[in-house]
Amino acid sequence: MTSTALLDESGLRVRLDRRAATLGLSRREFHIPRADIVSIYNVTAKDARRLLRFRIAGTAVPGWWLMGWFSRSTRDGRRAWVWVTPKRELIAIETTQKNRSLVVVPRDWFASAPAPISG
Repeated sequence: MTSTALLDESGLRVRLDRRAATLGLSRREFHIPRADIVSIYNVTAKDARRLLRFRIAGTAVPGWWLMGWFSRSTRDGRRAWVWVTPKRELIAIETTQKNRSLVVVPRDWFASAPAPISG
């Protein structure tokens, strides 16, 4: 099984394979309701790193991989769950939630790339 992400009328659903759940310290599946999604946009690995501050839990190889929970650079107590690897196209999803206020996942986890939206 590989990790997958689906964005539909109910919201964002991410299903993680065993490796992603272990390295990212997350449940195997999580859902963010559509009403909580503020924006969706493409982001590079370098730009994704700028949105983060400190690793809370997960795996990080500086300059290479970031997987798991991170504090946000906004310093407002909100947290991000990310799966960032270099040389992969990434999708960033901003939400109104405190946990998972930002979700960054590889674009290839989606069967079809979601259309960018802005709140």
